[in-house]
Amino acid sequence: MARVKISEQEFTFKALDEAWNRAAVVDNFQLAADRYVIISDLHKGDKNKGSDDFLPNELIFCHALQWYYDHDYHLVLNGDVEEGWEADYPDIIKAYHDSALAAERQFASKPGYHFRTYGNHDLEWADETLVQKYLWPALGEIKVHPAIRLGENIFIVHGHQGDPQSDQRAKTSRFWVKYIWRPLQEWGLTAILWEPLQRLGLVNSPRAAQNNFIRFRRDNSLYQWAQQKGVVLVAGHTHRGIFRSYSKIDQLKEILKKLKEEMKADANRSNYYQLTASIQYIERTIKESKEALRREKIQDKGNLAPAYFNSGCCVYTNGITAIEVDRGTIRFVKWELCDSYCEGGQDRRPDSFVTIDRKIYEAGNLETIIKEVKGG
Repeated sequence: MARVKISEQEFTFKALDEAWNRAAVVDNFQLAADRYVIISDLHKGDKNKGSDDFLPNELIFCHALQWYYDHDYHLVLNGDVEEGWEADYPDIIKAYHDSALAAERQFASKPGYHFRTYGNHDLEWADETLVQKYLWPALGEIKVHPAIRLGENIFIVHGHQGDPQSDQRAKTSRFWVKYIWRPLQEWGLTAILWEPLQRLGLVNSPRAAQNNFIRFRRDNSLYQWAQQKGVVLVAGHTHRGIFRSYSKIDQLKEILKKLKEEMKADANRSNYYQLTASIQYIERTIKESKEALRREKIQDKGNLAPAYFNSGCCVYTNGITAIEVDRGTIRFVKWELCDSYCEGGQDRRPDSFVTIDRKIYEAGNLETIIKEVKGG
């Protein structure tokens, strides 16, 4: 009897259904009162300077966690926290015991303030005996879950579920990362190879600021599942921050329309060059987005309900991104190093040349978003 081949989307839907059913549920979640920060894809390694992508952002991460702890946030680390494909867990724990793990320990020691899910790069945490062996000595008696549900409307899951490279063929991908990609990193060759590998779909874009945009199959599958389920899904995995999940092209067309109206109203032409540059930039971006959609063979449907969000990652060249769920508001933020002379820096911190800034890219009303996702 011939085997029935199912599509990537069908496989993803089945895997997400299973994660939903096995998720840890926060029954006492209060949308208007609670504060949660969701951070994914730290990829903590063994501090090898050639291959540990988290190392440049170690102190930024620790600073951010201290800020969230001081402001009474619950912490959700949403998968790929440790880079188990490239490094050995004892080496990772030892490398970050007194920094990143110490920052996490504060939350773990406070009942109800610490949550973890596992991803494809730290899938070993699905085994409770390994969690007890490696994580308990560093963090205390924590649990690592397939997913987290904040009440019945917000679903937090890493997002690798059903991914052909990261779930269905994870062993092959792990071999590729450990024995090919890591040596390339250590030899300093990945910068040269990044663009061709990205075109082949073997690595993800490292740029943080491209939030809002569903352009790729993985994002699209996660969005479609969340829309059908009628929930707000917050994932990681792709390393691409996404907020509100509306069509990129539709958003840019709206911005372009407003800029052109402003251009007509600018009788004194005081903002002519700035507006012209902005219009040209957006027109160019729309063209590039359409070309990217054609390459990925994805139809830009427009007017999407904001069912899918992505927190980005902690391995950008300067900084980490996160999703904040804060007393009825959801935000996409980035923490990054900034010298005190940029963006009005001297007014902000005249006593210090370098600061770690929390920048809010987008924010929205969660109650309104949930109603829209549910078709209300």
